[in-house]
This record gives sequence, C-alpha cells and structure tokens, in this order.
Amino acid sequence: MLSRIFFRNVFLSLTALLVLNACRVGKEYSQPPVLLPEQFTTKSFADTSSIADIRWKSFFNDAQLLQLIDSGIAKNHDLLVAITRIEIAQQQVLQTAFRNLPTVDLQITGQYNRPSKNSLNGLSVNNFLNKSHVENYLAIVNLSWEADIWGKLSRQKDATVAG
Repeated sequence: MLSRIFFRNVFLSLTALLVLNACRVGKEYSQPPVLLPEQFTTKSFADTSSIADIRWKSFFNDAQLLQLIDSGIAKNHDLLVAITRIEIAQQQVLQTAFRNLPTVDLQITGQYNRPSKNSLNGLSVNNFLNKSHVENYLAIVNLSWEADIWGKLSRQKDATVAG
C-alpha cells in the first residue's frame, strides 16, 4: 500500500515537472559579433557622385516620357503588390507591439419582433406581455489580458520584427 502511494506521488511529480518544462521558452537570442576590418584594402578615389542621385522627374525633360513613366508606375502590379506586402508587415509589427496590453471587446445587439396575431394555437404575445411586440437588447463586454510569463509574446514580437 505504501509503495503504491509512493509510486503515485513520484508519477504525479514527474508529470508536473514535464508539463512545466514543456512551457519553457528558448534562450534569449543574441546576435554574434560581426568582425569587420577597420579599413578595406582598396581605396577608391573615384568620383562618388552618380547619375542615380538625380530624381528622374528632373532628369528627363520630355513631358510625354514623364507621363508614360508615371502611368507605368501606377499600373505596375508587382510594385503595388510589394507596397501592399510592406504595409501588411508594418501592420503586423504594430499589432504585435500591442499584444502585451489588455483587449476589450464590445458587442451590442438589439432585436424587435412583431409576431403574427394569428398563431396556430390561438395565443399571441399580447396574451402574455400585454403588448404586440417583443424587444430584446443585449450588451456584452469582454476584457482579456495575457500575461507574458513564459516569454511567448516577446518571442512573437521578435519573430515579427525579424520578418
């Protein structure tokens, strides 16, 4: 009998230990240092100004060419998709920044029913409530907050920022 209780307690203790160990999050990531030379071996004495520094609208003088370039940029689907993906990524980073804050959900509904006065059994709402309609209003407020005990939220934020 004593050994049965002992083994049960050992089993429960090991199970609790495994469950708590499963909730553990990995170690904090630290970026390894990047060793860069103080100065690169080749020195360039060339002119660093480039034609790429000039804005294209001031570089071209032809109005028709400028109009064609503008319409090409406006109708470039790949560029629009890339801009949309950048905006989505920015919103995801913003969303993960607010995960440590509590969330509040509010749901408000209202219902107005006017049943038929000609029911199958001869009874109507007027017999029970002394009015010909039924009003139903509902308001639900839900407040929730997740404590970042195991570091899950901070890891998600780091992963979102990393891409």
